[in-house]
Amino acid sequence: MCKPVWLVLFALVLAALACEFSFSTAKIESVKLAKDEDGDQETTTFSMDDTVFCVVEVKSAPDDTEIKAVWTAVGISGEAPDTLLGESILSSEHTNSVMSFALYPDPLLAPGDYKVDVYLDDELEATRTFTVQDSDEAVS
Repeated sequence: MCKPVWLVLFALVLAALACEFSFSTAKIESVKLAKDEDGDQETTTFSMDDTVFCVVEVKSAPDDTEIKAVWTAVGISGEAPDTLLGESILSSEHTNSVMSFALYPDPLLAPGDYKVDVYLDDELEATRTFTVQDSDEAVS
């Protein structure tokens, strides 16, 4: 015997309602690296004693949208490739937010290649690469 089509449709609707849906309108508008927290001194080349800022602009973000920055030493002397340096998580407080993440020299960043991965609610949205040069060679 065939079950009526409406019974099957009803079961599908009930199953869909039982599932939790999560939809966010948040999007990352821009990601830039800079020597200052506001992102005015944008660059991808830093000296060993520079603080590296990753400035992320988020649009249409509900409150408590999480943005995460993961810092990695891709290739530096004395460290294994792709060494995790740390991560930070910030939550948006406004629909449109600008957030700054920082990698501090402690005491100095080793010369080499680095990257920062930016996540929006645990989804990788952007990767920015940068170079740290010996302080005598760094570009201002």
